[in-house]
Amino acid sequence: MSGPGHHTTQRFHLAQFAGDQPKGHVWVYNKTTGRTRSDIPESISVENNFYSIERDNGTWDTRLDDWITGVEGAATRVYKELLGHEIPPYSQKKYDFALYLAVSYARTRTQQRVSTDFYGKMFQTATYAYGANDELFAAAIKDYETKHAKVLTPERREEFRDLLLNPAGKVTVSVSKDVAFWTWGVIEKLTPIFLEMEWSIVEPEHGYFITSDNPLLRQVAKGTVDSAYGDGGFMNKTVNVTFPLSPKKMLLLSHKKYPRSIWETPRQFVEAINHARASHCEHELYAHIQHKEIAKMAERYKNERPAMELSGFGPEQFAEIRSPRRFKE
Repeated sequence: MSGPGHHTTQRFHLAQFAGDQPKGHVWVYNKTTGRTRSDIPESISVENNFYSIERDNGTWDTRLDDWITGVEGAATRVYKELLGHEIPPYSQKKYDFALYLAVSYARTRTQQRVSTDFYGKMFQTATYAYGANDELFAAAIKDYETKHAKVLTPERREEFRDLLLNPAGKVTVSVSKDVAFWTWGVIEKLTPIFLEMEWSIVEPEHGYFITSDNPLLRQVAKGTVDSAYGDGGFMNKTVNVTFPLSPKKMLLLSHKKYPRSIWETPRQFVEAINHARASHCEHELYAHIQHKEIAKMAERYKNERPAMELSGFGPEQFAEIRSPRRFKE
């Protein structure tokens, strides 16, 4: 049975980025606050009840965190073998780590924010439709007046309509963090994709890899993105999926087979992948050393995070969306 403190980034993964100064510590670079510190893996990326679902009586259901712990346990042996250059063939072990990678993608603070933000914007788009359509608006007003046994003045009606059409600055939309769990169906879709992809281990000729609180990175070739249909996600034939295993080893998944399963890459590529990971992290970068270049990287990408944008029909500007840890404070 898990306790209330949930690691939003796996503790074993963080431990692979522990250094010697101080020994056993991971250096944490917070791109939101600009603060740099070192700490032990057990104390990094922890949030109370992050994966818990609140029951009606205010207690927490922690079974999801228990399940994640089981996924991590099955993958740890494979993780160690990958560090030793043992890439699993198509097998239960490869499936176990493919599942672990899919969970690593879905479990993050980034995915929670993107999911709840998208839900909040969809809600506002739906309410915008009522304000933009005379018949829908009239029906909504009639329903409100019937339920509350009161008649709104013309002025109040227009205020309400303006709120539906222009919510920014007037309201804050609160979305339960549980909404993010609705999107965890992606795990079931991603696991077989990762299982079928070609795996290889990349090592730096010079330099080192960093990791983050959003460690799994998806990149596609330029020119494969359609303005209407996107880039095909993980099924894009040019996609490269990377997951840093340690400062000196990174797992690469691709739909194409490379000539070698273990190969070295120049510093230029290492730095490029570190920058990409920094731009896609939510708040924190993790490294085995303290270095001014990593701090500069965190500063450079302080305002960049993955996002899902809505365009077209809807408010010109959305109201602020928040996701409180619980609604029964």
